[in-house]
Amino acid sequence: MLRCLVLACLLPGILGVGVLFSWEYFNARAQLERDMIATARAMVQSVDSQLLRAKTIGQVLATSGALVRHDLAGFHRRASEAIITTKVAMNVVLSDESGQQLVNTLREFGEPLPQHGHPQVLGRVFATGQPVISEIYVGGVLRKPVVSIDLPVFVAGKVAYVLSVGLLPNDFNAILAAQNFPPGWLSAIFDNTGTIAARTHAAEEFVGQKGTAEYIQRISESPEGSMKTVTREGIPTLSVWSRSSVTGWSVGIGIPREILERDLMHTMTWLSSGLATLLVIGLSLAWLAGRSIAGSVRALTEPAIALRQGRAVPIPDVSIHESAEVAVALRETGELLAARTAALVAANHELEQLARVDTLTGLQNRKSANERLHLRHFRCVDFPASKIYRTHFWRWRRPTGSRRRRGCAGFLSSAPGFFSFDDPGRHPSPPENRGLVCLILGSRLVALTAGLSWSLNQ
Repeated sequence: MLRCLVLACLLPGILGVGVLFSWEYFNARAQLERDMIATARAMVQSVDSQLLRAKTIGQVLATSGALVRHDLAGFHRRASEAIITTKVAMNVVLSDESGQQLVNTLREFGEPLPQHGHPQVLGRVFATGQPVISEIYVGGVLRKPVVSIDLPVFVAGKVAYVLSVGLLPNDFNAILAAQNFPPGWLSAIFDNTGTIAARTHAAEEFVGQKGTAEYIQRISESPEGSMKTVTREGIPTLSVWSRSSVTGWSVGIGIPREILERDLMHTMTWLSSGLATLLVIGLSLAWLAGRSIAGSVRALTEPAIALRQGRAVPIPDVSIHESAEVAVALRETGELLAARTAALVAANHELEQLARVDTLTGLQNRKSANERLHLRHFRCVDFPASKIYRTHFWRWRRPTGSRRRRGCAGFLSSAPGFFSFDDPGRHPSPPENRGLVCLILGSRLVALTAGLSWSLNQ
């Protein structure tokens, strides 16, 4: 029972460990989501930085004097030098209002050029006179997915041209690679329409395609968050995202749920192993403590039995200080009881002596004499004591109407001359007659005893 009590004391700790384990699991998962969102936020800032650097190069080139003079060949040279020097963009394209490319740094000046790859963006810039960061589209020259920052070129207060700074999706791969995500993690960069601009896995297959409908809906509703979704490959993941308020581009990070659970369970396994080890150690110590306490309590059984039987109380060898104190207290109690019992026996003996001996004469009183005669003479024969009384004592009774004295006390008191000494009104003073009383009592007792013995033997 004592061990059960010790284990019961540990039960709240065990339950607390279980609750702590569950809390740690969900807290670790929530912390992982927060860390992933912070990473996505930093990545989208890097995307914005790259787009804005390309925009800055375009703004500088849009104010070139060669464009004011309509010196397209000179502008081609200057734009090519800027691309080589800054290494920020892939190319620079100059288009007119019809969408015809006039300059493209990917081609030598004077070569035939196609139409602009995204005429809708081109028309928006001519209409508003404001820069536009396009979504992913297929370029007119490369015939590959590209993105462009399109800026108006003003000549004489009107938009005469549209200058486009082109970027390849591969230019964003460095942002993804710099994060060093664990194997199996997915990450992608999306334009403002939810089209994939860069991706860590199968980029050649999915760049230029839309993200999942669920993802596009969620990033349009909230700038940041997390959700459970399924990738384009059909992999269940826990995904987080962060969307830029400047460019509208976003970054998503996905952890396959299988990997997530495995990593979390790996961490929880180490934690639970440590807690289980501590629990086993605690239970072992509790068992040893319970065993020691139980042994010390059981050791007090022998002193208790000795105390009950009135024997000397031994002090057992116990390991608990409190049990040793109880054993000492039992021994002291035993010694005290023995002393008081001895005193009680002595007091009882003294009282018995006082009850049987006459304090005046120092001799046995009538009660004592009566008991001794009954024990030594009347009970040693086979006939009843009442017959003895009727046979031998009846003639010594006092006259009718007087106080009757039964037994040997009455027998002695009926002897001649005895009553005179027994009557307080006629009793001589004790100092003068004590010897005479003793002599008469002794002689009468001896004579009567001898006579009774002779009568019983007939």
